[in-house]
Amino acid sequence: MRSIGRILQGRRRGGLPLVLALLLSVALLGRAGDIACASSSRTVYLGVWQPGAPASMSAVTQFERDAGKHVAIVQWYQQWAGGSSAFDPSPPAAVAAHGSMPLITWEPWEPSGDANQPAFALSAIVAGNYDPYVRSWATGLAAYGKPVLLRFAHEMNGTWYPWARGVNGNTAAQYVAAWRHVHDLFVAVGAKNVQWVWSPNVAWDAASAFTSYYPGDAYVDWLGLDGYNWGGSGWQSFAQVFGASYQRITALSAKPLMIAETASAEAGGSKAQWITDAFSTQIPTKYPRIQAALWFNQNKENDWRIESSATAQRAFAKAVSSSVYLSGWR
Repeated sequence: MRSIGRILQGRRRGGLPLVLALLLSVALLGRAGDIACASSSRTVYLGVWQPGAPASMSAVTQFERDAGKHVAIVQWYQQWAGGSSAFDPSPPAAVAAHGSMPLITWEPWEPSGDANQPAFALSAIVAGNYDPYVRSWATGLAAYGKPVLLRFAHEMNGTWYPWARGVNGNTAAQYVAAWRHVHDLFVAVGAKNVQWVWSPNVAWDAASAFTSYYPGDAYVDWLGLDGYNWGGSGWQSFAQVFGASYQRITALSAKPLMIAETASAEAGGSKAQWITDAFSTQIPTKYPRIQAALWFNQNKENDWRIESSATAQRAFAKAVSSSVYLSGWR
């Protein structure tokens, strides 16, 4: 305060511009300090989908060696039909024993087929056709007792799953009703340890808008977004993939947000630079609502793995070495 008093005393000597400049400098320095404090306290859970897990956690351990960091979240995909569809406590227990949070992407379909599966239409879920199966999972997870993230019927605004928009006669209203119905069955058996993740795909046109599919804050614990840089002639930066959808989803709810699936192709640009931009600049400084980010580490439509090249692997390891990225669940 005393230094400001001396500055103000100088007004009589024609020092008003200097006074204003110095006051502005003080204000900007204070603002810069606020930004620095916010940046230093910014944290994001690091997660992965790694084929082979959780049946074999060695695959996750290898990813962690390549990434140079333990992951806070391990995701896997669990179908409602076919082999291994019954509840089994050993997969979430294996992830928890590894020191990570289980994230189960729970898919109402038979994955060996395509989206045209009328048996898994949203109307069938609302009608209670799968209530015994849903209750078996609800009671199983309640008995398991430890925290679990459950991502039910993701990417509903696409067209590639039986529960998706326009497929098998589905509507947005039916999706909301199905979500609430399944959620309420879990509540009824006391599965309070389950945290619900609502996760659309990033929207790419008017038809893929996702706001009408939101079940409401009373039924959701986490928001999620899935998005990829598919490379080639359609190369997109992280901001181009997620920017518009991030604005829409954060306007929809104040719930915490995760990037539930992301990765980049190699062809069409520098994957290493894409990773550096996404994890060192965009997520930490441009997208403050993101509280978790999961890498889709599979060679599938493209080689999405961080190990697709030595440069990509080094870039990922360097980016996530930041204290921003948490290696354990808090």
